[in-house]
Amino acid sequence: MEFEITEQLLEAKRHEVEAEMQAFADKEPDKSLHDKLMWGIGAGTYFNNFPGRLPGGFSRDMLARSSFMDEKYESPDPLLSDLRNSQTPGEFFVAIDKAIEDEGLDPSEIERLVRGVRNSPEAPMVLTRYVFPAYLRLRAIGYNHHDLRV
Repeated sequence: MEFEITEQLLEAKRHEVEAEMQAFADKEPDKSLHDKLMWGIGAGTYFNNFPGRLPGGFSRDMLARSSFMDEKYESPDPLLSDLRNSQTPGEFFVAIDKAIEDEGLDPSEIERLVRGVRNSPEAPMVLTRYVFPAYLRLRAIGYNHHDLRV
């Protein structure tokens, strides 16, 4: 499935996602953590399990060892987008890989960053900043935040 992604659409998504991140960070009562939640050490909180969907991620590893890679949901999840509800996990991972490729990101570098995410408090921030263009592209083609973070 091909989507026409313009720079204007990506820029609009960037503003939308940054507003979501701001709203997420604003919920934190400890304002000293605000900047950490935006792009600092706590940035991984907003993206939650998104790294698990990336090359080297735990979701891919787990699903690859199961029989669920080619199975669609029996009943649609109301929190997921229509696009995600229409796909198997395998198709979803192909879309993620395409977004990574379209943004010119290195899958082996992503895998290295994903595998190191638990090794230092800064690792989620480094990973998040690196893959943010692919995340924006996925949002631009129709995935919602919930699709990508759970």
